[in-house]
Amino acid sequence: MREMKDSGVKWIGEIPVDWEVCRFKNVAQLFTGNSIKDTDKVNYEDASDARPYLATKDIDLIFATVNYDNGLYVKYNDFSFKVAPKGSTLMCVEGGSAGRKKTKLVQDVSFVNKLCCFQSKTVSGDYLHYFLCSPNYESEFANNLSGLIGGVSTSALKNIPFLLPPPEEQHRIADYLDDKCAKIDSIIEREEAVIEKLKNYKLSIITEKVTKGLNQDVPMKDSGVEWIGKIPEHWKVGKIKYVSTFNPPNIMKFDNSYQIGYVPMEYVKNGYILPQVIEYGKIPTGLSYFENGDIVIAKVTPCFENGNIAIASGLYNGVAFGSSELFVFRCKNIKTEFLFFIMQNEIFKKLCISTMTGTGGLKRISSTFIRNYKFAYPSIDEQNTIIAFLDSKCSKIDSIIDKKQTLITKLAEYKKSLIYEVVTGKKEV
Repeated sequence: MREMKDSGVKWIGEIPVDWEVCRFKNVAQLFTGNSIKDTDKVNYEDASDARPYLATKDIDLIFATVNYDNGLYVKYNDFSFKVAPKGSTLMCVEGGSAGRKKTKLVQDVSFVNKLCCFQSKTVSGDYLHYFLCSPNYESEFANNLSGLIGGVSTSALKNIPFLLPPPEEQHRIADYLDDKCAKIDSIIEREEAVIEKLKNYKLSIITEKVTKGLNQDVPMKDSGVEWIGKIPEHWKVGKIKYVSTFNPPNIMKFDNSYQIGYVPMEYVKNGYILPQVIEYGKIPTGLSYFENGDIVIAKVTPCFENGNIAIASGLYNGVAFGSSELFVFRCKNIKTEFLFFIMQNEIFKKLCISTMTGTGGLKRISSTFIRNYKFAYPSIDEQNTIIAFLDSKCSKIDSIIDKKQTLITKLAEYKKSLIYEVVTGKKEV
């Protein structure tokens, strides 16, 4: 068993006796990138004689992979932009993904000011990358967060402790973790591929049942709507605006002591809502208002494609304000659950996506289109039957997805703990 000593750093603990403790500024250059205004991004779409320009959204949180073909590029001869070289690590240092999104670059890039480049000076770049991936480093990073939107300055990052093993051990650690992490990532990728297939299967079942019904032997008729095709002859065709109130107004009164939930767009998940309770002294403006039982759906990319839709429930005091990027529908003359399933079927999603407009990373669904969207529906009794069938079928699929997601979470946690044990010398390789 190797001999250990106290590192003098609480979040690192004991380290091998031949390792040293220094600061990031002693082993790497740290610098943030340059921002591009949304209105100017059209000037950075030519990929010829240019390097990719990366934003935080281009880095995958789970696998730390990068979308180098995001459509934005900086010319090689444009020296107003900083360059993160191949082999360096980019990490988000501001916003919701701060300290969590990071990647080791496989090519030179320019990058946004919310990302920080860690360019090695005297240490293995691969070992430095894995040290940044250590969960204890991420906790220390979080302890340094400040400001309204949450960020850590480069001056603070430079002074965070860093462990310095002997050079040959740095390379041995990096090679070991490359091998182990690749195997873990491979299992996670397979599980995620299965989850994606299950989600598509669920979507196909929803689409079939809310457009054709449960009885395949009933006489059919032409719906008169191109994207619907044939429907059971006793079904009707209507528009969403005729069976629901769109963005219902707030008619409640709130005094200074009244607490109410605020729901950011990302809190609207696939079928449920995570409420956040805050206190208002007056009715907020510019936000979406909804109550328990309303359908809430994200109207922007990528949240809409990811299934950020739910029937509101469990809201604090039964009501909430949400992001202005949410559409709200309050049903009338139709079962809420049936319209909820309509808004999850493949046809609806594809057509809504085709209407999206906007510049930069965010595009929005046309409210005019979604309100005038035509769909077929049966009697209330038949709606209830279809809802019961889909609830049962979807819950079974969701249960399988949940189990696989739990496995993915455990694998990701194991990967993090393995990295920590190795980069701090507690596990010898």
